[in-house]
Amino acid sequence: MNTSQGEWNKQVEHPMQSWEWGEFRQLTGIKVVREGGLQVTIHKIPHTTLCVGYCPKGPMPDKDQAQVLKKIARENNCIYIKVEPKIEMQDLGFKIEDLRKLGFMSGRPLFTKYNFVLDVRPTEAELLASFKQKTRYNIKVAQKNGVTVEIDNSDAAFERYLELTQETTKRQGFYAHSPRYHSTMWSVLGNSQITNNKFQTGDNKLSAHLLVATYQGQIITTWILFKFKDTLYYPYGASTRDHPT
Repeated sequence: MNTSQGEWNKQVEHPMQSWEWGEFRQLTGIKVVREGGLQVTIHKIPHTTLCVGYCPKGPMPDKDQAQVLKKIARENNCIYIKVEPKIEMQDLGFKIEDLRKLGFMSGRPLFTKYNFVLDVRPTEAELLASFKQKTRYNIKVAQKNGVTVEIDNSDAAFERYLELTQETTKRQGFYAHSPRYHSTMWSVLGNSQITNNKFQTGDNKLSAHLLVATYQGQIITTWILFKFKDTLYYPYGASTRDHPT
């Protein structure tokens, strides 16, 4: 049965399970399978006819969904499908045992193992009061010196993000996706508009936005933000060391 974009997004709870994320991954050459409320990406193993599947941040698979995953694996010649469901830490022990009963085995995490959630419903004053004194001090110093922070989804800001990403990865020595990967992602997710730095509500569509910090007319820090349903996600960020203080 075919499922529409809107219907699909209503039933999933994370950007990496959203319809738009699947469309983006397909543009990077990755096969995407949507079945049984699960979105699975299929990745070819170089120099073989075999593949591996990946299902990040989906629901905790039940017995029926475990069978769906086995079916997807068979149909796509996968030697395994890595499943990293979106569950809360206090339920982790029970959920792992449930997965083992369904035939799953523990492995090394591919996605970040833990995520921290910040409730931003309090007022700005209340949020600032919850910070450590040193954090509040640093914010005030930045404001006093003219640093501004805003959403900027322009092409110029995104090009600056790519520049800073290359600078940051070279400086810190970690792996990052290619500029082509980020550009493809932005072409699919980054065409949303906002008004007065305010996000639209009541929209189930995944969108990407660029938060930038500017000092003396130069963008010095950038953050990619994903908006999905009522939550903002921070997957990527980059900065320059030209103004470390």
